[in-house]
Amino acid sequence: MIGSGIAKGMATTLKHFFGKKYTIQYPEERAPLPVGFRGLPRLLYDDEPTNFRCVACRICENACPVDVIHIDTHRGEDRKMVLDRFDLEAGGCVFCGFCVEACPFEALTMMHGFELAAYDREQLLWTKEMLAINATPRTLADMERIHGPKEKEEKKEAPATAPAKNLGAAVPANAAGEPSAAIPAATPESAEVTVAVEGNGQESEPDAPPDAASEAPGPSPAARA
Repeated sequence: MIGSGIAKGMATTLKHFFGKKYTIQYPEERAPLPVGFRGLPRLLYDDEPTNFRCVACRICENACPVDVIHIDTHRGEDRKMVLDRFDLEAGGCVFCGFCVEACPFEALTMMHGFELAAYDREQLLWTKEMLAINATPRTLADMERIHGPKEKEEKKEAPATAPAKNLGAAVPANAAGEPSAAIPAATPESAEVTVAVEGNGQESEPDAPPDAASEAPGPSPAARA
């Protein structure tokens, strides 16, 4: 048992030793990120950076298993909740995506940024202004990638009886027992439906903001120090 284990281990070592080497000159060259990669959570807004989708319901804060999301709110003049503070401690985030899955308003997404190293832990505290990102097809595709494919709820009721081949056959027979000849036969026409293919979040959309793997969200943390 021990001898066979050592032999298998040495075979694996020799296989990689004599095999072809792949070297990536990081950071100039970067390996492609896998499809299921989850980067730092981001706050989505529509049109204007102040028009957040977030309604301050605190569901994401309650869903966070490590309590790194901190939200402060107040009620506005119309009695609606106003988001005053949305801070995320990137140093403690485990990138699980629970906050994105729990959000019922599609206000959170997870992008491709992951290089968040800093010399000071305070620089890993990201505010809502730093986490803000425009809702583009690419950011929405990254959000749907975490939620999973949306099921098209199309309810098709089956007919009670088999459909008639022509309209004349569907009309009750006359007194003589013959089908009515007043209605001509009709042939159903087939209709083709074209469904637009949604993006998979891997390719950049024309109006999507640059979000490379090395790009940190918002302004540089060093500027806040």
